[in-house]
Amino acid sequence: MLPISEKQNAPKFNILAEKVLGDPSLVTDPKFVTNDARVKNRTELVCIITNALMKHDRDHWLQCFTGLGIPFGPINDIEQTFQHPQAIARQVTVEVEHSRAGRIKLVAPAVSYNGQKMKVRLPPPWLSEHTEEVMEELGYSPEQMVDLRKREII
Repeated sequence: MLPISEKQNAPKFNILAEKVLGDPSLVTDPKFVTNDARVKNRTELVCIITNALMKHDRDHWLQCFTGLGIPFGPINDIEQTFQHPQAIARQVTVEVEHSRAGRIKLVAPAVSYNGQKMKVRLPPPWLSEHTEEVMEELGYSPEQMVDLRKREII
């Protein structure tokens, strides 16, 4: 008799093997019949699952998993992430003016205080844009900065 955790866990694996991967032999294979066995044979099982998933695109698998009771979710690229209705509703992007790139879209600060999102005051800097200011704050003299530039340190 399987422990309770195996009784609860096995049906999910059975559904994955039979209905999603289309390989019912995985359910009876001694290497995968229990969670402990699946953990011990993780590398092989991950390879089997990966090979199966590579046969179709993301939308195919989203459709296959829907309604089976197995936790799942899409892996989105950047464009899909920012076009997602939840991302739009949560206003996860902000547009700012950049001195070299024009109007650009950035990830907005994730936190809000009293229902207000923090403002993005500045665009991201271009390479070395603030080097001298930072070096001054750290106590470097103009002469030291000239020397560091000559030696290609900054």
